[in-house]
Amino acid sequence: MPARLIGQQLTLHLYHDRIVGFVGSTEVVEIPRIHVHGSAAIRRARCINYRHVVESLRQKPRAFLYCQWQEDLLPDADWCELWQQMQRCTEPDTAVRWMVEALSIAATQDREVEVAGYLKTELAAGTFTLHRLQHQFKLMLTLPVPDVASVQHALSSYDQRFQTQSPTATEARTRL
Repeated sequence: MPARLIGQQLTLHLYHDRIVGFVGSTEVVEIPRIHVHGSAAIRRARCINYRHVVESLRQKPRAFLYCQWQEDLLPDADWCELWQQMQRCTEPDTAVRWMVEALSIAATQDREVEVAGYLKTELAAGTFTLHRLQHQFKLMLTLPVPDVASVQHALSSYDQRFQTQSPTATEARTRL
């Protein structure tokens, strides 16, 4: 469950393909339902969405380094490969900071594929730095806001409209 739901009482609706969580009558989370079949039934199934825990990992990135479910936390096989590359090319503490920051950017900007592609390119070229990653995707986050010039019309134009369209008080009395 997302970390923001810690301490909340959830009502869960189980469906064949998903689990939907409600706080009161408001839907707050929907996750895929995982089924374990055959001899794997001894093992418990898990479905971990990195987006639910990435902010906590940013505060303590080494938790990812020693986590038993590293592969479950990573979005897909490409990210697993990137994690292995990072571990090979630098020390563990640096690699884990790189990975957690990349996951955070991917989650907050909803750009998993673009971040993974950037990481592949930079790691292959040997030019990857945390600063370059942040710079590349922070620039895309803050797009320039165009200047829009608006001209406020004079409020007296309303007075003129009312004077020409509404009958005067004496005209209204003569009609009655």
